[in-house]
Formats: sequence, C-alpha cells, structure tokens
Amino acid sequence: MPSYEALFVIKKLSNPEVAKILKRTALKIMQNNGILFGIENLGTRALPFKIRSHGNHYLEGSYFLMKFDSSPTILPTLADEYRRDVDIIRAGFVRSLPESDYQCTLEEETKPAAYRKDVKAMVDEGRKKERIFDMKTGLKYNPWKR
Repeated sequence: MPSYEALFVIKKLSNPEVAKILKRTALKIMQNNGILFGIENLGTRALPFKIRSHGNHYLEGSYFLMKFDSSPTILPTLADEYRRDVDIIRAGFVRSLPESDYQCTLEEETKPAAYRKDVKAMVDEGRKKERIFDMKTGLKYNPWKR
C-alpha cells in the first residue's frame, strides 16, 4: 500500500472539540482499511486568504498532518467524506515518496565546481554532439538552422 499524507485545516476550536474531530477523521481512515502512522499538530495560524466553507467565512484555522498507508481507491471516498464534514475547512492528500539515501560528504562539496563529479557530468552532457538532421528530406544538415 502506498503512503500518503493528509493535511487538514480545521476550524479554530477548543482542545476537546479538536480531539473529537481528529478522532473522527482518523477512524474514517481506519474504517477504510488504512493504517495510521501519526498525527502532527502544525499549529493554529491565520489562513493565507479568507476561505468560505459550509456557508461561513474563516480567517484562522488549526493545521494537522496525518501520515497513513491505504489503497489509492479509497482516497476519493475519504475526500468526499472530509468535504462534507462541517468542522473541516480544507483537506488535501499527497502521496509521500520514500526518502532516498543520499550520501553527502563535506569533502566533495568543498571542491571547486570544475572538480566535482556532478558538475563534470553536466558539462559532458552539454558537449554531446548534435544529431544529424534527417526529417525525411535526405539532407545531412538542417536547412533552417544557421
């Protein structure tokens, strides 16, 4: 099952009410055979712009991030349920990719650009010869290029 992150913007409410909303949203994921890995509180902030949801205008909201695994077929179902939830202002899903094992050495980074392997690879790619022109004309050159 692929990993996903769900971002929720919830109405600015008291802590017990927020806990009920988060429990309700987590249960919806688990009822649809999802595996919940964590809930992260990103804080209460002013929204970037005035958002209208369920007939009300909101200027502030509480941001939460949920990490879970589930089948991709249940995402439209979850999105529809969260869209109809009166306490959730916005909900969005993003597929999270596994972290790559990138080895960074200080020695490699402190070398001048001309001596680094990645820069050399880019220079070699730029020096590749142009393809011989053949657009079914029989010509070995491009007549429109000077």
